[in-house]
Amino acid sequence: MPAFTTVIPDDPRGHSLTLVRVPPGKPVVGIVVSDNLIGCATHFWGGRTIPHEEQLCFPCSEGSPWRWHAWLAAFSTRNNEMFLFESTKRVAMIFAAYRETHGTLRGCVFKAQRATDARNSRVRLELKPGDLRSINLPEEPNLVKCMSMIWNIKLPDLAVECVIDGIPAVRTISTPDNDKPLPNQTNLKFHDESRSETA
Repeated sequence: MPAFTTVIPDDPRGHSLTLVRVPPGKPVVGIVVSDNLIGCATHFWGGRTIPHEEQLCFPCSEGSPWRWHAWLAAFSTRNNEMFLFESTKRVAMIFAAYRETHGTLRGCVFKAQRATDARNSRVRLELKPGDLRSINLPEEPNLVKCMSMIWNIKLPDLAVECVIDGIPAVRTISTPDNDKPLPNQTNLKFHDESRSETA
């Protein structure tokens, strides 16, 4: 007999948020909930964005180039929902400059839209400090957990390897052997990210 209940259980993994990329012809507007963004190298593979693996990366072995993407949590006042906003390295650098000036991304109001109607055209970003007197922002979610849920990565299999320009670089652990040296990600070369399949 099933155990019926009137109590809705929480997901032990935490928040499950919708991932939003800037579509053609329609701006994305939100208020940043995160203090900072996170990012990692990704592949557009099999019709979706997947994380680049430092060891045994199948898309790399097939010659697929990787691009660096970033994510932050944002709040939409239009529908009162939190979402994950994805951006390329170029757009993330604009957010990073704002954070350097203001000390945090939390409370930053942004409007992101494509320069043309092409789905991979350059994203234009407008930022300004928000007036938070009339709005209560939700608590900041754990971005690594949010992305792990999207990519179906088990949380115990995650490790923060290093911090690059203030952003944690995350890898999945494929074996229990943890004495292997960690890859040096500071020497990675980025592909041009102004045109991307995913952001």
